[in-house]
Amino acid sequence: MYFRSPSDVAAKEVGEGVAFRLGGLVEKGSLQHGAGAQVHFRVTDGKAVVPADFNGVLPALFREGQAWSPPCDGRERHLHCQRSAGQA
Repeated sequence: MYFRSPSDVAAKEVGEGVAFRLGGLVEKGSLQHGAGAQVHFRVTDGKAVVPADFNGVLPALFREGQAWSPPCDGRERHLHCQRSAGQA
């Protein structure tokens, strides 16, 4: 699985539906809880910002302004991310 930055995603260097590990910071002020376990937020690398969705229990260290590199795939205009098997 390849590591990609928000700049790579914004530049469309990642094909739709391709699995990759996103690396960046959860943008401060972007975290929104939806229905059930749905969470919406933005990830930045300081150059680009991309929207992301997560459905499930967030890892204990997930915070705005903190680094996070979840496995994701690109669908439509949002990234759909999931929890890594080793994350607590």
